[in-house]
Amino acid sequence: MLLLAGATATGKARSEGAETHFPHLFTPETETTTHYWFSACYPKAMGPFGAELAQKTVAGVEVPFTNEDLPMLEQQQRSMSTSDLWSLKPVLLGGDASAVRARRVLEKMIREEIAQRSSVA
Repeated sequence: MLLLAGATATGKARSEGAETHFPHLFTPETETTTHYWFSACYPKAMGPFGAELAQKTVAGVEVPFTNEDLPMLEQQQRSMSTSDLWSLKPVLLGGDASAVRARRVLEKMIREEIAQRSSVA
């Protein structure tokens, strides 16, 4: 998943602002565990400053992720176990829209892959 964060001065076009890419990579390990990697990317033209900024950005989110997000996600996994998310009838908030879209895209890709495997077999 690629998150884009940016800033543009009020009244200016988005193209006049700055944008930073934050890749999030997920690799399933078991039915209930996943490896998760996060990075911050800055233009190579920023040289050593960009590399240092990327390291500081990642270090800045590491503590809240480890101490806040990770324990919540682990408890959520224990509570949900292997239940299908939609069967739990989750309450969705406006801020969940992107995650719901991403989930639906993945579900569609999985259905298509299963159908393709079935037609080959």
